[in-house]
Amino acid sequence: MRLSVFSYLCPGDVFALPAGLPGANGGARARARWPFIGADGVMVARTLAAWKCASTTIICNDLGADVRGRETLATLHGEGVTVAAKLRPDLQTPYEVDLVDALGNRAFIVQESACWATCGEADTSSLAGADALYADFYAFPGVPRAVRAAAAADVPVYLNADRSLDAHNRALIAQSRWAQISMAEEEDAPLADAVSLARAAQALGPALVIVTRGRHGAVAFDGRDLHVAPAPQVAVQDAQGAGAAFAAAMLCALLDGRDADAALAFAVRVGSTKVGQQGLLKALPAG
Repeated sequence: MRLSVFSYLCPGDVFALPAGLPGANGGARARARWPFIGADGVMVARTLAAWKCASTTIICNDLGADVRGRETLATLHGEGVTVAAKLRPDLQTPYEVDLVDALGNRAFIVQESACWATCGEADTSSLAGADALYADFYAFPGVPRAVRAAAAADVPVYLNADRSLDAHNRALIAQSRWAQISMAEEEDAPLADAVSLARAAQALGPALVIVTRGRHGAVAFDGRDLHVAPAPQVAVQDAQGAGAAFAAAMLCALLDGRDADAALAFAVRVGSTKVGQQGLLKALPAG
């Protein structure tokens, strides 16, 4: 399987806190720290490469020709991930700090950077012959162009969409075969809210819309049938990247020909497994 992803590319560090994120003028002692490379699409590409489920190419912004930029590309290339990005002496590689805790809370701070604008000129040639494009809705300014290029190449799009269903997201969802929307920040909202959101987004045109609900699992709607998959209880270690692990599993399952029920149950199990460990989920759960 050949997959292209469109996303921001940014290295950073994750700090794991015991329980609760600090408020204004507060602080906390981290129980652990580890490096990561975002954003979501990058984590999807790295996860699929680690599982050996797909050859992956990241379509993204350029980085600075500095130590951080060189180390980021070297790490990805060492994992077998192709990166359509250049190291430029006129740019400085940005940096991100993510906070996670044992309650599943997350927060991030990302450095503003001139690198982000280069997404609009990203090389989309890897779409030729690709089996799918995963795209992050927030990867401005280039994501509309990438989705249009995928449509022109007859490549199905798996969109990481926003629940706002604003004009930008509606346009992207309408061009996608699959759309994944997170309600993890409102995971205790009634099931009916997730179902309503899935139905509204699917009416825009995708074959399947998935709404993730954190510890409550996920729902999906295909225009006719509603699919529901509860999540197993896990001891939370690191919720950062759970949505990316879920998306990687859904893509694997859907492109492998699994039906919606089987794909959704598999993805929920994989996402739950990710929450129970730190860092990337580098191996599929047994069973």
